[in-house]
Amino acid sequence: SIQHVREFLVARYLLENPKEEPTLVEERISAVPVWNLEVPQQDNGFDCGVFMLHFIELWFLGGFMQKFISAPMSLDHRSLFTADDIVSKRQFLIDLILELDVWLHQNPGKAPPSAFFAKQQVSGGIPSGHPARDIGSL
Repeated sequence: SIQHVREFLVARYLLENPKEEPTLVEERISAVPVWNLEVPQQDNGFDCGVFMLHFIELWFLGGFMQKFISAPMSLDHRSLFTADDIVSKRQFLIDLILELDVWLHQNPGKAPPSAFFAKQQVSGGIPSGHPARDIGSL
């Protein structure tokens, strides 16, 4: 529940900032707005994480969050992307993991280049006419 998330955030913050006044931290965290968005749902027992990753990528990297905050829109975003977009996302993740695995085997003991972590697949999934389509970076 939201209350559990808020309690975790307070505890985590106080762990890292022990000199902070707990009551003030609780007040600040309780003031953070929460929206219950309707988002696409998987129709199988194995794509939940991929759906979540794709939504988070659209929300943060695609600029959807800024659009939502600056001009609040409907909370119903079930048409934001489709199951077909998730098939593409799953393949993107598989390819990325395999590419990273090959690189790590060819370069033992070295950290992967930042390019591996900069790869994104934000462009797919937002249907025309959806308010998030106006974001420009999409």
